[in-house]
Amino acid sequence: MFSKAFSFEGRINRAEYAISALIFVLVCHLGEKIFEESIIYWVVDLITLYFFAAQSAKRCHDCNYSGWFQLIPLWWIVILFYEGDEHGNKYGPAIKK
Repeated sequence: MFSKAFSFEGRINRAEYAISALIFVLVCHLGEKIFEESIIYWVVDLITLYFFAAQSAKRCHDCNYSGWFQLIPLWWIVILFYEGDEHGNKYGPAIKK
């Protein structure tokens, strides 16, 4: 789990994506409370946003969509519940359950 967390290549399953979303929300909120809109907060926020964008792209790949689909508003909700391809696709081999 979380191998190459900052890479935009590959695929991840729903569970790993849900954990990634939870980490994103928690780190953003805790960073805001701890660093109170300082430059450190913005750096932490950008790193966390990059992490979640990479994870979202990989989840899109698992659903056989381009990573650019994550730019559609509320698409993250769709891919959170959408079942990924059971077989390999152009983005990588099937994920073992």
